[in-house]
Amino acid sequence: ILAVGIKNNLLRVEHSGGGSQPFAQNIAGTDKKSLDELQALLTDIKTQYPDNADIMVVPDDDVAYDDIVHVLERVKFAKYKNIALTSAARSMQVAAEYRARGR
Repeated sequence: ILAVGIKNNLLRVEHSGGGSQPFAQNIAGTDKKSLDELQALLTDIKTQYPDNADIMVVPDDDVAYDDIVHVLERVKFAKYKNIALTSAARSMQVAAEYRARGR
């Protein structure tokens, strides 16, 4: 599972690792520099896992709409085709179910 969490002034990228070590990285801010860093990181992950077309974007409830749209644009620029926009509560449920299935 690849997910991008959006908080006020923070982006968090988490990846289950596809059988290898799980990965998490925080990116400070939601400005252009932060979005450039996000896109570069997602592109690197896509290069390592080219068959992974799925990504979840998980904004906190108090995140500005423009910040969500900008993150979604960068995810698309990084070549992810199946983009899910979900709430934090729903993504935690999905992640728990995914882990329970042993993936």
